[in-house]
Amino acid sequence: MGIKIEVGEKSNYKTDKRPVRMEYLDDIDIPEFRELPSFKRMCICILKNDHACKYMGFALTKKELDDKRRIMDYYKLFK
Repeated sequence: MGIKIEVGEKSNYKTDKRPVRMEYLDDIDIPEFRELPSFKRMCICILKNDHACKYMGFALTKKELDDKRRIMDYYKLFK
């Protein structure tokens, strides 16, 4: 895509990974746009309290859904 990136030598975090910096484009014309989160889309998730980012097309795994259902059923007994 011709986007220039800068790979740093050291991160401020305790990790072996190297930081990568680039100019972040909110308006980019690619077919997989839903796979590229933008600041606007992240802000909408935060404002909607969408911790699973369903707005952006992400979903819980089958195991996570089963765990959630089982926990909800368990705590219904205490109402």
